[in-house]
Amino acid sequence: MKYAMFLRGINVGGVKVPMADLRECLSELGLASIKTYLQTGNVIFDSSKTAGEIKPLIEKALSDRFGYTAFVLIFPATILKKVINHYPFAPTEHEHRYVIFCVRKSVIDELISYQYKLDHTLEAIAPGDAVVYWKVPKDRSTDTPFSKVLAKPKYKETTTNRNLNTLEKMV
Repeated sequence: MKYAMFLRGINVGGVKVPMADLRECLSELGLASIKTYLQTGNVIFDSSKTAGEIKPLIEKALSDRFGYTAFVLIFPATILKKVINHYPFAPTEHEHRYVIFCVRKSVIDELISYQYKLDHTLEAIAPGDAVVYWKVPKDRSTDTPFSKVLAKPKYKETTTNRNLNTLEKMV
């Protein structure tokens, strides 16, 4: 089965994971057809195992090899295509379009509960399957009310976000 995987927090804040080394590490676990996108831990690969079986193996291998506590989210590639196709906001040249991947539905529900506190002329969020969709002005992705919510420590272990443009390149 083909999977999409997203590593959280690499190549920022001192956690260096070269993509060639990442591919080698994943290959040693028996994963196949490994492709990485950008330097932020976006990976497509094939495996005969389920996502639940390979997630702990990957996290342990990455933690051991690169010396940090690895956190990954893994989805069947078909889910990634669905996530992209269901992005609810029309593109504009002045906004970034993000997808926030969440480990549990309860995290999605919690994040969506903030939508009533947002200035919808500035940013907007919407729920999806295993994700929250977010649009924000290009120069404001780190200083809006919702970006401050995402920066809370409790979301570092339960979410990772990607620009929709990156996801489109992966499929």
